[in-house]
Amino acid sequence: MNIVINNNTFWSRKEVIIISSLFIIYSIIIFIISFLIESSIELEFSQIFLIIHIGISFFIFIIFSFFRKKNLSYLSFNFSLKWFLISVLLIFVIVVFDVFVLEIMDNFLNNETVDQSNVLLSDNFWLNILNFYIFGSILIPFIEELIFKGLIFKYIRQSRGFVFSALISSLMFAMIHLDIQFMIFQFLFSIVTVFVFEKTDSIFYPFLIHVGVNVIFFSTLYV
Repeated sequence: MNIVINNNTFWSRKEVIIISSLFIIYSIIIFIISFLIESSIELEFSQIFLIIHIGISFFIFIIFSFFRKKNLSYLSFNFSLKWFLISVLLIFVIVVFDVFVLEIMDNFLNNETVDQSNVLLSDNFWLNILNFYIFGSILIPFIEELIFKGLIFKYIRQSRGFVFSALISSLMFAMIHLDIQFMIFQFLFSIVTVFVFEKTDSIFYPFLIHVGVNVIFFSTLYV
């Protein structure tokens, strides 16, 4: 008996390379532009942060131009009270764990925790809302979940086991955060959300966790 596999259900290597390359190139270009703006014009960091993320809506369009040809079940929303409650619980567990890990890393590296509120906060209330809660807590997590779980993890998972797929996709996710302290946390954070993604086959629950953690993190800047 021959089993016919619908190739449109799976990511191809070519698609993964194209989308990942676009993401890397886009990030480099935005970083260079923001650096040039910061060095030539006296702008607050929050304004540069805004400029960096305005173009991300274009990147979403690029991703969905590939998705329209795929049968991607994990983009559908199948609500489960069980996994909703687990996701909410994990948000608070991850936040507490984040504080614990950062404190250990500070002691290990003999670093002092930087007061990010002076760097990230603007005097404009609505600009802060736009930066932190629209871009930082919704748009960016949505894109990261699509790329690192919906694309990279799913692609590797097509031919490899869960552990290997989770480790590679989580390592790549951690590496984009650059700071070694945050890289360790982001790696562990990704392992947890990848596990949730594997169990639910839905991008919604990892996205919910990501949003919750970011909202709490950015809210602490106002304290």
